[in-house]
Amino acid sequence: MCKLMRPSRFTKKILYPSLLLIAISGITWLIGHYFLEIQGEFGPEKHPLEIWSLRLHGFFAVFGLLCLGMLLEHHIKTYLKHPKRWWTGLPLLAVWIWLVISGYLLYYLIDDQWHNAFSLGHWIVGLISVLAAYLHIVGKKY
Repeated sequence: MCKLMRPSRFTKKILYPSLLLIAISGITWLIGHYFLEIQGEFGPEKHPLEIWSLRLHGFFAVFGLLCLGMLLEHHIKTYLKHPKRWWTGLPLLAVWIWLVISGYLLYYLIDDQWHNAFSLGHWIVGLISVLAAYLHIVGKKY
């Protein structure tokens, strides 16, 4: 029964690289945004690394959404019927839902007044998601 609940090899081949590339591009954006400011002709400017890492982060997030959809179909739906297995899965799912919603809001809907707060919330939860995913994937096996 447990084997049927785990993600397929195909899902893992898309999921793990996607999660890694989302994390790397997000962390690269953080470094570029907070530590690599350059001086332009008219004052401080964004470093090109910040801009390109954000573009890649959005690109890889599309694959992350694909993976989430694949996981929802079998893995998550099945595990919701087994409450004793929720200790890492539900927090991870909540984190991913927050990242999807806040990422969408940052890109499409948030005005300048709210942008910094949502950005801070997005990247803090994003860093937490790396730990949450690690605990869920390689943590205690059932």
